Amino acid sequence: MFDIGLTEDGDLMFNIVTNDMVDVNNDVFRAQMAYCRIKSVRKDWFMDHIGAELEELIGLPNTDTVRSLGKSKIIESLTYDTLFYIDEIYIVDKSDGKNIIEYDVYLRNLDGASSTLIVVYLDLVKGVNVVIGG
Repeated sequence: MFDIGLTEDGDLMFNIVTNDMVDVNNDVFRAQMAYCRIKSVRKDWFMDHIGAELEELIGLPNTDTVRSLGKSKIIESLTYDTLFYIDEIYIVDKSDGKNIIEYDVYLRNLDGASSTLIVVYLDLVKGVNVVIGG
């Protein structure tokens, strides 16, 4: 599997030496797909059935139930079509007790010995921010 490399802003990545588009594969590809799924909503322009839809949680109180729901939405988006299996995902949720929920999403790499970290910041007032590598 491979795909075109994207920056965290969603822009195409280019090799500055050759001026070719950068392609990604394996673990980088899977991390990029996970990033897109966590950040997306269903019925988005290129993924009709996949997306965590974390924006649905904006405006809700910061409770254990809401934190658990966010975690479930992330897992569902990553396991929808076996991009990842449930045993390849480990999520730690943290809260500031006010408006911010942070999800540290660890995705097992194909080597089975390392993982990729994706940090999801859910501000229950302002919105969602997703960062690969924390």
